[in-house]
Amino acid sequence: MAYVRTNWLSNETAVSAANMNNIEDGIVEAKADAAGATNTANSALALAQQISDQFLDRVYPVGAVYISTVSTSPSTLFGGTWEQIQGRFLVASGSNGESGDSELSLTAGATGGESKHTLTVNEMPAHRHTAREKNNSGAETAYSYVTENAKSAWGSTRISSTGGGQAHNILPPYLAVYMWKRTA
Repeated sequence: MAYVRTNWLSNETAVSAANMNNIEDGIVEAKADAAGATNTANSALALAQQISDQFLDRVYPVGAVYISTVSTSPSTLFGGTWEQIQGRFLVASGSNGESGDSELSLTAGATGGESKHTLTVNEMPAHRHTAREKNNSGAETAYSYVTENAKSAWGSTRISSTGGGQAHNILPPYLAVYMWKRTA
């Protein structure tokens, strides 16, 4: 665009049309450079996001568990979608032969267990109770076991029950931590 001005004031410096054209060309170039810089910055941000996503997928793929004693959510640290796990122990999946007569088999992702348990009769260890009985002369005789309604010439034998039948804590020694499982 050509600029032509002929009525310059005494305190103004005349600018030629060529100078105005150079200024306008400089502005156009500066805008183009700024747009290029924006495109470069956007490309750099996209690349950084891609690297971050690849890091997350390699280090913490969907299904991975993050553990920390700090309460900061891994979504804040790494991105992704995470579900907090609360009140659970982690145990390795698979099977072993150490659970008595039956083999324990655990599938990854399965849940179970209990924090307190009341023993049933079948879970109690095999044991005996000693009974004492007084004969007619007042002497005590000990038996290593008795059968139900055991009787002798001196009278019946009685064994009293004991225990409160309350649930007991079955947690092993532990360190409480924050845990999250990546879901997406």
